[in-house]
Amino acid sequence: MNQARTSLLQQAVGRLAKAVPKASDVLDKLLDSEDERVRLQAAKAVLDSSVKLGDAVAYEERLAALESMLNMTMPRSEQQ
Repeated sequence: MNQARTSLLQQAVGRLAKAVPKASDVLDKLLDSEDERVRLQAAKAVLDSSVKLGDAVAYEERLAALESMLNMTMPRSEQQ
């Protein structure tokens, strides 16, 4: 069951990743809307996404550094 769930999650992530460029294009076009409320919501979405992406990159870098440190301190027999 766990393997099936993991597979479904990977498929969903793949589909979402393919949609990112299209979604970005839509937001980019909405930033030029004549409706100021639409522009505001698009700008908020872009800024929110940028912050979240920056956080994710920072967490990934920190995790990689911690894993590297852990691999240096653990005996080879205990490493996965």
